[in-house]
Amino acid sequence: MIHLPFPDFVTSFANQTGNSAQTLLLGFQRVWKNLTRNGFYELIKREVPDLLDRAPIDTWINAGLPTQHREKLAPDCPVKRLLLVTASTVPSASFQDILVSLILPIHILVRPAQNLVPITQALIDHLKTFAPELGNRVSICDVGHDDDALTQIIARCDAINVSGSDETIEHYRRLIPQNQRIRVISHGHRISAAAVMHDDLPQMTHDDFQNLAMDLSIWDATGCLSPKAIFIQGTKADALTFSKKLIVALDEVALSLPECAPEMSTLAQINSMLRLAMIDGAAILKAQKNHDTIVVFEPNTAVSPLLFPRITSVYCVSSPMESARQFAPRGQAFGMKSMPSDAVVQKLSPAGYNYFCPFGQMQDPPIWWKHDAIGTLQPLMASPKTFLPEHSNFAVTNDESRALL
Repeated sequence: MIHLPFPDFVTSFANQTGNSAQTLLLGFQRVWKNLTRNGFYELIKREVPDLLDRAPIDTWINAGLPTQHREKLAPDCPVKRLLLVTASTVPSASFQDILVSLILPIHILVRPAQNLVPITQALIDHLKTFAPELGNRVSICDVGHDDDALTQIIARCDAINVSGSDETIEHYRRLIPQNQRIRVISHGHRISAAAVMHDDLPQMTHDDFQNLAMDLSIWDATGCLSPKAIFIQGTKADALTFSKKLIVALDEVALSLPECAPEMSTLAQINSMLRLAMIDGAAILKAQKNHDTIVVFEPNTAVSPLLFPRITSVYCVSSPMESARQFAPRGQAFGMKSMPSDAVVQKLSPAGYNYFCPFGQMQDPPIWWKHDAIGTLQPLMASPKTFLPEHSNFAVTNDESRALL
């Protein structure tokens, strides 16, 4: 599994996916970097450690291991057929979910967002070519908007893993036949944030701004790990000084990571929101190259970030941690100049944050990051009563990932 050749063809799908070729290449390079023996070992150990008592890690990640052998090693896996419904924003993460799930002896029906159907099919074909024992257990389910056909597919599955809005998740729940018990593993919309403490403001280096600009740029700031709000512990003048330097860094990053030009309808919505923000006293800083825009709000403004591509909301606050807690329970990644302390992790985990790292790593979690504190393998193996915890304090820091990978 870890020796699968890199799919350098992904850049040819830039137009269909709505990402630049450079973004697609970087996104998949990051995933391939994490496909290590140690990474898979840590993932299994954290989610289903019992598997390592049954067979060594090299057995589980052996792409040539026959499916029958996996079935003998995991006869208690309650999920035989999984419907994987992917979001429309980060195709590399969706493919990683496929690879990880194939550790178990399950068959996967992938229902990609329409913009990801071509690249997903190409990736599955790639998998079938170089790892047929894995690839033959994956197929695409593309039924358009035919709910009757989708209901029939759901009825043949034991579980649904769906990423999307609350409305999308509820829609899939409604399609489950009433006489069937199918587990639903849901990944709803989440919000990531960054913070700069007062003592860190004068110490921000050019590299720090570059790293944060990369976090803001990859996937055009549309994924759940994209920081949509930055909390500055200081005055509005501090926030403006910080934001001016960040705009420069965004233009520098744009040279190697250009955007996929947004549609006119999206630009119209953004311009409307920016005008409203200006009426409320916000300062608007626009980059020269991509459509990156920083909105610096007045002190004491209610925290409500503008959730549009390449729009970053900056708030000057007295307590960045308390402000970040306002995203509860939908917090996701949290970045700072240096690795967030244990105290920060403990304070923000109850708000949903489950990935903590320094700038530059917000959109590059290790393969064993327990997505949404739910995970990938655990909900496929656990009993129905335990596979979806109401709340988990589990948190991943990239401090640990650097030691492992």
